[in-house]
Amino acid sequence: MNYILRNLKASDIYNKIVESNVDSINISGLVCVYKSALVSTLNVDKKVPVVLVTYNEIQANELIKNLKYFIDRVYYFPKREISIYDYDVESNEIENKRIDVLKKIYNNEVNVVVTTVECLMQPMISKDTLFENIFNIKTRDEVDINEIQKKLVLMGYTRKNLVENFGEFSIRGDIIDIGTSEKDGVRVELWGDEVDSIRLFKYSSQRSTDMQNEVEIFPASEKILETNLKNIANRIEEMANTAFTGFSKDVLNMKAYLQSATNTRNSSISKDVDEISNGNYKNKIDKYFSEFYTKTSNFLDFCNNFVLAIDEESKIIQRVNGIQSDNTNLIKELIEKEKCIPESLILTLDFNFDSVLNDWKD
Repeated sequence: MNYILRNLKASDIYNKIVESNVDSINISGLVCVYKSALVSTLNVDKKVPVVLVTYNEIQANELIKNLKYFIDRVYYFPKREISIYDYDVESNEIENKRIDVLKKIYNNEVNVVVTTVECLMQPMISKDTLFENIFNIKTRDEVDINEIQKKLVLMGYTRKNLVENFGEFSIRGDIIDIGTSEKDGVRVELWGDEVDSIRLFKYSSQRSTDMQNEVEIFPASEKILETNLKNIANRIEEMANTAFTGFSKDVLNMKAYLQSATNTRNSSISKDVDEISNGNYKNKIDKYFSEFYTKTSNFLDFCNNFVLAIDEESKIIQRVNGIQSDNTNLIKELIEKEKCIPESLILTLDFNFDSVLNDWKD
């Protein structure tokens, strides 16, 4: 490995990259271990984190395996599973991994984050909406335990009798336990309305460990509401009265498909609005993504102080075309089965990799 690094640092091209103000690079034609060496060395020499975008999950895992030979704090940001049917539920493992990486980015705890172009194709909650829900608890603060409970629920935490996992919280008298990471959580003890002490605790033993003067509570889920459910329900009802214009690809610009899609969508809206208004909304977000989130982000928006590394741009573009073709066929199939088309799926059809790169440069 030292041989690889020595050769890399001796390269005139590499030294020009390090000395310049370049904020993105294209990498092609190198074997995987050299790509990883380049990215890790770039992180060290430029003293900035790197976001590495590749063309599929297999390549991402190979890059990460090699990166970890050279550097620590390397993380993978996985794609979401877009909910096609109302009963689809995303794996907690995927959701937890994504929110953990976003938290590490926010706290500047990342050297390299690897993701795939499929992840970039999926719309996300806006950076501002996600981060504005972060809140701090300090010793001697006066707090309202009911308000903390409401806040935690809105941030994606689930109330349990005993906290044993990330994303859970419990309230036992004047003690609030919050599962804030994979292995341990935060225990807040109150004296009346005042925070008396803050400790970390282990899920495995439930024993308190280190004392803290202050803790930062990060959302447990990306499914944070941009506004209240009543406003979202109103947006959905307003959308039902507009023409269905979601399909921009030529293959879907057929009147019969558009009319069928409109009829299918509108027939399910009344039932969905009732369920959303009653608090059953998480499996409806992909279906009505644009109504839940009028402000959205691309994953790269969370990485605006990073260097962007593109792994084999030609393969990435090929992969984008393949995904859009597959999603187009899936949409047609869902229409034929008279199933509602998730807006999150439709939005992938408008993704343009060149536009993403141009936005990054701007």
